[in-house]
Amino acid sequence: MWSKQQAKALRNRDLDAINWDNVIEEIDSLGRDQESFWTSDCAKVIANLLKIEHTEARESCRLRAREILKWRNDMHFRLTRRRGMAAILPEMLENAWWKGRRNLITELSHEGDPPYSIAKERQRDLDFRLPQECPYSLAEVAGYDPHDEEGEPNSERWPGGVARALDE
Repeated sequence: MWSKQQAKALRNRDLDAINWDNVIEEIDSLGRDQESFWTSDCAKVIANLLKIEHTEARESCRLRAREILKWRNDMHFRLTRRRGMAAILPEMLENAWWKGRRNLITELSHEGDPPYSIAKERQRDLDFRLPQECPYSLAEVAGYDPHDEEGEPNSERWPGGVARALDE
């Protein structure tokens, strides 16, 4: 209700009726939410690219690839609705890399619900075996060049190691 009242006041140019501090906070919050959703989807893509390339049984690679395509489409949708995010994509990719990598390590180290000591050992092993720096470009993660306003995710665009795993 408050947001509708504020929108109406903005449309009517009734500047005295605007609660400026709250409107600013609300707009800022919407931007952070979109960035957070994009980063979360990107982290899922990265985790699954890593899983396909480094750990996944080949029979489930195609299922993971279909999941990646859905997240890529969600990332594309969010970016087309908020083009201003394009300026901070490198930072968001970096955040997604660490989140996706960490989530994958946690998931794989606890697979099968092992005792804590075994999970910790698996975690150390995975942390050592997986790349320390993001091996994927933004275009490889997104499936297209996100800076190209006309671009769209391409279901055939995969990082080299992932493409080889999907072809096996």
